Amino acid sequence: MKASFLGIGVLSFSLLSASVISVKIFEIHVHTDARSEAKRDSPNVVVNPVPTSEPQIDPPTRISFHRGSTGETLLGSVDRGRNYVLRAREGQRLSATVSSANNCIVFNSGTTTITFTTVRGDNWLGLVNNCGAQSGFSLTVSIL
Repeated sequence: MKASFLGIGVLSFSLLSASVISVKIFEIHVHTDARSEAKRDSPNVVVNPVPTSEPQIDPPTRISFHRGSTGETLLGSVDRGRNYVLRAREGQRLSATVSSANNCIVFNSGTTTITFTTVRGDNWLGLVNNCGAQSGFSLTVSIL
């Protein structure tokens, strides 16, 4: 049985502020093999689909504070990674802390705390799961 595989990967880095880097990963996988020919030649051959067990990166989630509040705590879970975005004025001080079992979930910087001066408009926080299985977390963000 002949089989071939083509994998294309694109990795993109964007510097969003002095201490926040956005990372985007796109992957395309193409699998081809002779299963269709084997099925024609032998009707007793069982053809199994290619498994798609790879977890997906969740879409960005917007954080907004309750009126009059300077901070917010969010609870969630993540398979591989998750991005958060929040609007701020230029020059504000953003502090964030993430906690999870076994410190599985960290910021893109590899730490569980991050502090930076915001830019005007959208500011991004990226979380990464280093444990390989879905993990719950608590994210606390404040802006002063």
